[in-house]
Amino acid sequence: NHFVPELKRKIIQEAFWNDELHQEIVDHQIDFIFHKPDCRERCMMDIDKQRALVPYEHECHSLCKERGCGELFVTDGIWKLGYPICLFKVPITVEGMTINLPDCCPFEPEHGKLFCKKHASELKDAGIPDNLLGYARQIQKEVVATTMDCCNEDLTDEQHMALEDIFKRLNYQKKDSIATVDMQGSRELVSKYPGLLDENQEITLCRKDTGTSKRLRQWSRGYQFIISGGGHIEMFSPLYTSESPSQVFLFLVNYLAKKLEHVPVEKWKDVFIAYDNMCNLDRMKATKKDLPLPPPFNKMWSSVSKIIDSFHLRNHKGENCKLLYNPEKLKVVHENYNTQACEQTFSWLSRFHRILSSVPRVHNHFFLHRMVKKRNKYNSYCYSQGKKPVLPNVNHFSN
Repeated sequence: NHFVPELKRKIIQEAFWNDELHQEIVDHQIDFIFHKPDCRERCMMDIDKQRALVPYEHECHSLCKERGCGELFVTDGIWKLGYPICLFKVPITVEGMTINLPDCCPFEPEHGKLFCKKHASELKDAGIPDNLLGYARQIQKEVVATTMDCCNEDLTDEQHMALEDIFKRLNYQKKDSIATVDMQGSRELVSKYPGLLDENQEITLCRKDTGTSKRLRQWSRGYQFIISGGGHIEMFSPLYTSESPSQVFLFLVNYLAKKLEHVPVEKWKDVFIAYDNMCNLDRMKATKKDLPLPPPFNKMWSSVSKIIDSFHLRNHKGENCKLLYNPEKLKVVHENYNTQACEQTFSWLSRFHRILSSVPRVHNHFFLHRMVKKRNKYNSYCYSQGKKPVLPNVNHFSN
């Protein structure tokens, strides 16, 4: 008789990660030498870096194209799929210019602490506590200490100012090699064209909520997705601090530069980008002039058509929002194009909320990457059989 060990949670979890990683290595013929205990996670990190640079490929069918695949791309953020990140400040500087992007460290904190392993060690040398309670005592503000029992609570403006005060007094900001742009796959774009996002370039007139609440235990803000009208997931990127127009704009420019590379310039006007906050995104100063990219990509943003998806248009109060970005101009030409692709996909994706919120960054990104590939494969199979993919009801989902 062979001894069969009890299948505990830890054993099943390890088996899942090992099998998914094995499938990924086989699918892409990845060469990687496993010689240290943390090699599995290092391999996942390498896969994530490559994933962030190129859109996902999928097999397109006639029914998929009827819903807008290849011409309609919907982007939106899903906020509930976040994970804890380090509280340390990491300014993003290129050629002496501070880029207007979140300045948080994207790595996960040590267990029970506020900072990642690297920054916790540096702060310890400086005599600064790196755990929750010790950090609150260092701040010496009772209003902040009250959040210790529930470190996921949103901070008030007064509490957030107390945190900013302690960072200013510490004056412990330094330039690191790893920042949010590295996790979002935008480092090369920002390094080549630092003028793409200059300081104070966001002009917000519409009161669209982008999720700017602050927390003592800092979390990522979720993910920004780009999904084709047919429901295929094209690309995703982690969000930090909020779903700010600057992050979304950089993500879209990075994506469009790759997606439009093989599309004739005269057909760019037939490409539609749908986003629920398009009004504020298109008011950025960076959108009012040619992009600092080589021709013809310098006119890429002004060439594509921009709309607000029909699901969110009712939340906009400004008349210009409904006048300039009304999805009806798409429906007149393509009645069957699906502008609700993001919300429909998020209704499926939100089912993984508990899993993704309980694993660290490396596993979070890798799990999502694997689920995206499986979802795209399922969509292609449905379309090949002449059927639409099955999705949960959108009404049961909310950000």
